[in-house]
Amino acid sequence: MNLFRIYLVFLANIINLLRVEAIQCAIYGNCGKKSLFGQELPCTVDAEFVPEVPNSETWGLVTELCGSQWGDKENLCCSKEQLVSLKKNLQKVESLIASCPACITNFKNLFCQFTCSPNQRDFVNVTRTQKSLKGNEVVAELDFFIDPDWASIFYDSCKNVKMSATNGYAMDLIGGGAKNYSSF
Repeated sequence: MNLFRIYLVFLANIINLLRVEAIQCAIYGNCGKKSLFGQELPCTVDAEFVPEVPNSETWGLVTELCGSQWGDKENLCCSKEQLVSLKKNLQKVESLIASCPACITNFKNLFCQFTCSPNQRDFVNVTRTQKSLKGNEVVAELDFFIDPDWASIFYDSCKNVKMSATNGYAMDLIGGGAKNYSSF
């Protein structure tokens, strides 16, 4: 019953989050690294930015990672390259939280929304940029706003998940040791 409530509240928040009027991206694509061994960082884009229309391969990748509900979107605020990186990063964490399907689902949904939502500018605010090694403008810092009810549900779905290898809590690693959703 509790898992069903979590799913319903999550679904209601996602529906509100995905109201599509016009696509509003805050970040898009990969613009380079800030250090030799660093990961690719996203480009910052202005409010008038219009992303390229995703091809069938990109749609296939987003529905594979984020679920079939993404198949009815008209556009995305992520490139194929971002989705490939997201897939690799999600695979790294899945083994840590594999014992809890709700935690995995919420974790994926969080990063799918952050990376690809067509209303990304409503909850992502780039606060600082810098030059990449190639001289491109990359996102150095951003604010990511999450509905407190959804944040609480997400935190609660993962807070008691233990990693089998260490018997430590997954939240110590994926949540920085947060003891409640507001410090997550």
